[in-house]
Parts: sequence; C-alpha cells; structure tokens
Amino acid sequence: MVAEALACGTPVITTQGTPWQELESYHCGWWTEIGTEATTKALKEFLQCTRNTNGANGKKWKKINRRKKYSSQKVAQDMVELYKKSLSINMELNIAENRNHLNYSKWIYVQRILWTFGKFFFRNSPRIAFGYRNTILRLFGAKIGKHVHIYSSTVIWFPWNLEIGDWSAIGEETLIYNLGKVTIGEKATISHRVHVCAGTHDYTDPALPLLRPEIRIGNQTWICANTFIGPDIEIGEGAVIGAGTVMVKDAEPWGVYAGNPAKYIKKRILKK
Repeated sequence: MVAEALACGTPVITTQGTPWQELESYHCGWWTEIGTEATTKALKEFLQCTRNTNGANGKKWKKINRRKKYSSQKVAQDMVELYKKSLSINMELNIAENRNHLNYSKWIYVQRILWTFGKFFFRNSPRIAFGYRNTILRLFGAKIGKHVHIYSSTVIWFPWNLEIGDWSAIGEETLIYNLGKVTIGEKATISHRVHVCAGTHDYTDPALPLLRPEIRIGNQTWICANTFIGPDIEIGEGAVIGAGTVMVKDAEPWGVYAGNPAKYIKKRILKK
C-alpha cells in the first residue's frame, strides 16, 4: 500500500519499525515514532501542507480543504481517536469471552466426565494388559486395530477421537491431545513422551477461540521419543521423525526428519 501511494504521488505517514525510513529524506512523507503524540504531529503537518510546500517537494498534491467544518485540527483529532480505538481493539485479548464460550456439546462434556472414571482403570492396569486397555478405549469410542500396544502411562485426551491400525504401538508417557481426530495407521510406532497435539487457538482473534484440526500419521511410520507433532499435520507413510523434533509441516512418505523446526534429512530405505 505504501508503494502504491508513493507511485500515485500521495504522501505517506508510517511509524518506525516499518522499512520506510527514507520517506523523510526524500520529502515524500513522515516516518514517525510509535505513539499518539508523534502520529498527531505528523497528521497536522500533513494536513497543513500548502500547494507551495508540496511544489517545493516536487509533488503535485492537492491543497487540503480548510473549511472550518473540516479543519486540519479536527481531522487530525478524529484520525487519532480512530488510531487509539484500533489499538484497543487489536491489542487486548478478551479472555472473559474465551472462558464463557462452550467449546463442546453437552454430550461431549458428559463423555469427558465418564472418561475421568474410565482413565482410573486404564492407568491402574498391569503393564502387559494391552488387550484390557484396548477394550476400555473401545468402550469409549476409540477405533483400535488388532495387536495394538498402548501403555498404561499414555495420556489419551478423548478416546472417541482416536483411530489406530493393526500392529501399532503408543509408548509410555506419550500425550495424545486429540481434541481433533488423530488417525494412526498400521505398524506405526509412537515412542516415549511424544506429544501429538490436535488442538490449538486462533491467536489473531482476541477471544482465542479453540481450534481442533486433525492429525494423520501414516502406516509404518516411527515417531521417535520427545517429538512434538503440531495441529493439522500429516506424516506420510514410512516416515521417520527423529527424537525431539518439532513438526509444524507435513512429512513426505519415507522421509527422515529431525530438528526444531523439522528439516528433511534423507530418504528412508529398508534393507532387504
């Protein structure tokens, strides 16, 4: 927008922190300090420009209408009030609205209450009682394949949002924060202390509304220990995500990734 205004011969007012500090040296605008006082001063200077002054600057700007109803002081004051109002709107969170908003249906809240009791039996089961824990998860709506190993220290937020294929495993102390659906394919391994995070907030909205994007983890993948899998991520079939990696983008099939943020390392090739 700044470039377009300059191309049209229109003066520009912007604040420091933007890459337009040459405005004043080229006499085509104001690069002011952040704050209402500096903005007010720049507005008044802009509105009080005469045709002679503009001509000296090499610009053919039209003279501002100076009728009393639209005096430069009145226009500057109105614009500053709008500036203050925009700051208060855009720079203050509305936590009260966030906490008063119901993020789920009444039935989901009932399920969450029931799951607090189900978790007791899940977490206090013998380490090798995989079938027992799978049965508990199925009772609460999870889709669990055959020969699945999920350990008692695993934290599963909403069982009804979990689907996991045959021969897969979820390691100890892993957090499946599945506010949105989490799908894990067949023969996939989720190692110790992994965080699969299918929940976030819209940080551009003052009320920080809850978002529940899905996460999809493909067949034959290996998510190594202490990895973070972010919302709305898809891990392609056969991919390996190295220990402590932060995944904020999709992983291509049979790729090896590591780092924070994750970077592609190489292709995964299975030996014959």
